[in-house]
Amino acid sequence: MSRQTSITQRLRTYGPKEGYCAICRNFAKLTKEHIPPKSCGNIDAVRLKKLLSPSTDNNSSRYIQGGLNFKSTCANCNNHWLGDVFGPSLTGLTNDVANYAKSIVDSNLILPDRYQFVATPQKVARAVIGNILAANSIDLVADNRGHFPIYRAMQDYFFDVASPLPENITIYYWFYPSKGVQILKAMKTCFAFTNACILYDVIKFFPLAYMVVWKQDDLQLNLDVLVKDRNMSIETKDYLTVNFRKFPSLNFPEIPGENGLTLFNDSQTALGTYN
Repeated sequence: MSRQTSITQRLRTYGPKEGYCAICRNFAKLTKEHIPPKSCGNIDAVRLKKLLSPSTDNNSSRYIQGGLNFKSTCANCNNHWLGDVFGPSLTGLTNDVANYAKSIVDSNLILPDRYQFVATPQKVARAVIGNILAANSIDLVADNRGHFPIYRAMQDYFFDVASPLPENITIYYWFYPSKGVQILKAMKTCFAFTNACILYDVIKFFPLAYMVVWKQDDLQLNLDVLVKDRNMSIETKDYLTVNFRKFPSLNFPEIPGENGLTLFNDSQTALGTYN
């Protein structure tokens, strides 16, 4: 396989007309899932590239019109679960934080250190997980196989609205002041300063980044937790604090710093930058 063909395969986001839905794994006609959702903005052309590709290498990137999207989900998962049930909560939080930050900047004021926003964490969490599941390798939709254990746990949580957030999953969030969109899947990062490693998936788009961590063991991250009470109901509202002054670098956690190490699945990792 030539270099150009290999890169094109890795950057595919459009699956066949029919296949196995990346969320429920049922065979169905496939629809486009926009990431982030159209209602969250960011629907201009986006440049998609490999995680480690030089920005000047035109052969390692391509442009997608209308935002970053994956043709990988059935209509029920896309339109009903993500569109009607969980999506509005993610959209509401996204727009509230974005509009607040923009209004402060437009007024030539200084963003406060922290500000609280009202949200329904269990719905936002399921919307984040649904988008992570949807942003999958196109090879998956052509293959009739179940999810790996971590994604099976996410799938079960996504569909069972009465279930608590699984004990082995923690979702963190932070302010993300960038036009870039990142979807990083099946990642493992080891931090030299703690000698500890974490397994995670990340989705980043303005104004927030979300990291779904799997079995973090003894590593404590100094980040805000999306679902503070795992047993809260699907409709329970809570205050989510956004720290506008202290937040990780735009390349966190995939670039862990000096002597750190990150392992990733190149075929399921994508960077997108809006024009």
